[in-house]
This record gives sequence, C-alpha cells and structure tokens, in this order.
Amino acid sequence: MLIGGIGLLIIAAFLSLSIVNDFNKSWQSLSWVKAEAKVTKNESASSKYNFRYHYIFKGNNYTNTKISYFHNYKKFSGRWDKIQRQLKESYQSNNPITVFVNPEQPSESMVDDYFSYPQALGLILFLFGLFLLSILMILHWLSHYLESRQREILQVKFPHEPWLWRKEWMKGSITPRNSSDLKHLLVGSILIMTLFSGCMGFLGKRFYVYPEVLFCVLIGLILLPIIVLLHLRKRKYGYSELHLKPLPYFTGQKNHGQLSVKNTKVESKQLTVKLACRHYQLEHSIGRATVKIRSLWSKEAKVSVSRQNSLSLLDFCFDIPAALPDSGNNLSDDCIQRILEVHADVPGLDFKHRYEIPVFNFSHKQELIKYQIPNNFT
Repeated sequence: MLIGGIGLLIIAAFLSLSIVNDFNKSWQSLSWVKAEAKVTKNESASSKYNFRYHYIFKGNNYTNTKISYFHNYKKFSGRWDKIQRQLKESYQSNNPITVFVNPEQPSESMVDDYFSYPQALGLILFLFGLFLLSILMILHWLSHYLESRQREILQVKFPHEPWLWRKEWMKGSITPRNSSDLKHLLVGSILIMTLFSGCMGFLGKRFYVYPEVLFCVLIGLILLPIIVLLHLRKRKYGYSELHLKPLPYFTGQKNHGQLSVKNTKVESKQLTVKLACRHYQLEHSIGRATVKIRSLWSKEAKVSVSRQNSLSLLDFCFDIPAALPDSGNNLSDDCIQRILEVHADVPGLDFKHRYEIPVFNFSHKQELIKYQIPNNFT
C-alpha cells in the first residue's frame, strides 16, 4: 500500500510538471499579439514534420517552429490537418500567415492559439484525483502502521488484559462500525467521479466512449441513493453507542448490554439483536487476495425497551458458551471477530447498527482477579 501510494504520488507529480506547464503556457498565449510571418520551410515526412517560419516584431527578426503550446496539440485539438494544409498552401504561394507573439518575450510565438477549457479542467480533476488517491493510500498505510505499533505497546503494558490492546475497547462505550460508512462512501464517490470525469474531460469530445460515460452514470445512480440513505439514517437514529456489562464480555457466563437509540418509537417486537462469532481469514495468492469468513456460533437475544427523555434504551443479555475462542487482533490476516448486529424494522428507514465487541475466555477474568481486584464485574 505504501509503495503503491508513493509510486502514484511520483507519477502524479511527474505529470503535473510535464503537462501543467504546457497548459499554462497555452492559456497565457491567448493574450499574445498577432503578427505576420512567412513560412520558410515546410517538409512533411511519414514520421516527422519539418516546419519553420520567420517574423518581424518591433523591428527585430525572429525564427520559430512552434505551432501550439497546447499539450499533445496534434492529437487532441482536431485542427492539425487543417493547419497543416494552410501552412503548405502558404509556403507554396509565399503568402504570409498570422502568428501569435509573446510581447514580453518576442522569441516565443506560435501559429494556432488553440486552448480547450474542458480539457484543462479535465486535467486538473484527473491530477487532483491521482494526488487524492495516493495520499489516501499513504494515510491508510500510516494509520494501520501506527495502530499496530500502539497495540504492541499496549500488549506490553497490559499483558493480562487483551481487551485493552485495542483503543476502541478502552473507553466505556463502543461506537458502531458503520459510523464511518458515510464518510468513506463520500470520499470514494468523489475520488471515482473525479478520476473518470477528469480522464474524459482531458481526452476531449473526440474520445468520449459510451462505456465510460455509462459507467459514470451507473456509479452515480448507485452511490447517490446509498449516500442519501445513510445520511437520512444518521439524522434519524444518530450513531448509538453500546454499553457492555461487563466490559469485556466473558465466555461461560451471562453478559448484559444496553444501547440508547435516538428514536422513541422503537418497540421490542420490532427488534433483533444477534451476536455472532466469526473466523475471519485473509488468504494471499499470486495477484489477488481472498477473504474467508466462517461462522463459529451465533445467537439472538431477547430485548426489553424502556424510555428516557427522547431516547429508547434497549437492554439485552447473552449466555456465551465457554468453549468459544477469544476475540482477536483485527489487524491480523487471521482473527476471531465478535459482531453484534442490532436491527429494528420500523416504518420508514430501518434501524441497523453493527458493533465489533470484545469477548474473552473466563480464564482471563480469573487472571485479572489475581493481578488486580476489580469491582466493576458482576
């Protein structure tokens, strides 16, 4: 991930240095002044075009071969064949042509002051997308690395309390996993649409192809409703934090939990609370990685609902078998995850939250009692 992000950043920087300067020079040339020039050389071969013109500006003689500063002018402008014919006719008839001269530096000139705003905007969007993607890749690796290093420190500091090895489990409540879905989806949508819009704008109208246009339309039609749905669900329910007692859960005993929902119309008959133990395994092979998820145990709990001001308090409990393995390190390619799913089928938008919670063997509780006498376990 880090190597890919750095490589992409280098590519984006190289493109910026090599292409943006051409676009900038082409844009500046729109304000250059006109002058007459004579074509002194016009030779066309199969692989090369030799061309030169001479002009006088403010009493000084200049010679140049520049036709346009616009990046890849011959391919993108759609005007090259026409300009080439005009230059040939001018050379054969010895008639002057009009060129555009930089008044501040008269040695700079060109034949065609072509500039495409859509292609320039497309280039900017495409480069912005590349920079954004590379930075996100580097930040993702950095976040993963720092989190891994932090866990190594916590493992040394709390050798007998593995539920303290993960930052999200150290506080008194657990945030739902889908709390970042909307943010990730928005960033992903912006990235995809920026890259594709920039690419198509840069290529120009001649290179618009229906599959690319159709792909962008489909992405928009799919992502926009999902983004709206997540936003409306967030406004309706918020991101309800989960409180566990004890924290963490232990196998071989009864464990309680409470969830506060920003909606007073949730009823117990509408609710489903399910705890699942899953074995998550990421297998790497040449060129690809596959994820295998195997369910080891799952159970639904009965839920009681009470009201407190504008909140619905959902209370539930689980008896967890003693033989189940401990929750694992979610940064590993092979770990055990405990997923608590809460779903309420209510009028309008349903309530759906997922939490990854800590569950450990009862022997950890006995070890904890040896090293410190807790008063918060029941």
